[in-house]
Amino acid sequence: MTKKEILNTWFKMWILNKPEGIETLFNEDAIYFESVGTHYVGMPEIKRWFQEWNKNNRVKNWDVIEYEEIGEHVYLEWYFKMQNKDGKVIDFNGISKAEFVNGKIQELREFISKIPNKDPFAN
Repeated sequence: MTKKEILNTWFKMWILNKPEGIETLFNEDAIYFESVGTHYVGMPEIKRWFQEWNKNNRVKNWDVIEYEEIGEHVYLEWYFKMQNKDGKVIDFNGISKAEFVNGKIQELREFISKIPNKDPFAN
């Protein structure tokens, strides 16, 4: 798979809530930095986080807006929308930086920007 296909597969796993094949996307010792400040080290933790998060939440959209590949690094801008167990819909814009080693994700970092984005100096 190409880097783009790997990342698109990862996002689709979340939308479908189907983690089968995670090990084909990430290296065994990969590190995942979530946008909320938590991180997961290694395949067992990444799988566990995926399963536990999806018990109470559902991803509705994870749409890639822009994709840039520079060597072994990929930069993505995206829109994310989810619904939590209480029915509350949460959405935000984000950016991911992915580092690939041996054709798999070694490190993935997420950053978010809340919606709506406000201009504190606007009239």
